[in-house]
This record gives sequence, C-alpha cells and structure tokens, in this order.
Amino acid sequence: MEKETDIVECARKIKKYCEQSKCPECKFKNGVHCILSYIVPAGWEIPEKQILDKEEKEYLKNIIKPFKNRVQCIVKYKRAPIARECIVIMINECYSITLPDFDLNVMYKGMEQNKGYTLKELGL
Repeated sequence: MEKETDIVECARKIKKYCEQSKCPECKFKNGVHCILSYIVPAGWEIPEKQILDKEEKEYLKNIIKPFKNRVQCIVKYKRAPIARECIVIMINECYSITLPDFDLNVMYKGMEQNKGYTLKELGL
C-alpha cells in the first residue's frame, strides 16, 4: 500500500508541474509521449490531497454543526508576536469564532496560513 501512495504522490507532483508549465517545454516529456500518461492509466483520476486529516475534519464538523449553512470560510492564522497558530471560523453577518491556539505546524498542516477555505474545499 505504501508503494501505491508513493506513485500517487509522484503523479500529483508531475500533474502540478504540468499545470504550471507548457507541454512543449515539459521536463517530464519522454520523446513524443508525456511521462504522466505512463504513470497514470487512462481514465484514472489522481486523487486530490486532503487538506484536513480525519480527526481535524471530525472536530470542525462538530464545531460548525449548529450554523454550518452560515459559515463563510475557515482560516488558519499565525498569532503574532507568539509562535502559535489558531483556526478562525468566519460566519456571515460579520461574526467569527476563534478556536484555541496551538503550536506552529502541529495541527492543520494542510492549510496555508491566512487563506480562507470554503467548507467544500475542506471536505466539510
């Protein structure tokens, strides 16, 4: 199973590179054919990398349950001047909920700082 995970991760990296560059200048081109076509069988979708792990997803689902339809976005912020981070749930009508802070890069590692994620993007 670990080998399959490595292949999927490799395919993700190549796909990301392909989306950012032009095919004629591709470093992964092997003669006429793109190397991605050799790694990924036809019709096979490369699964998107999950932003939240199972525990983080479950925790946030429970927190937002009473007002899920009013959540605008969820953001990870760095707390200045201390080296901590926190999750802020932005609610429509200018309200927000700040969850307890945590050490840097310990939780919510898949989230970028200061980027607002929709519930759909987080799989909630």
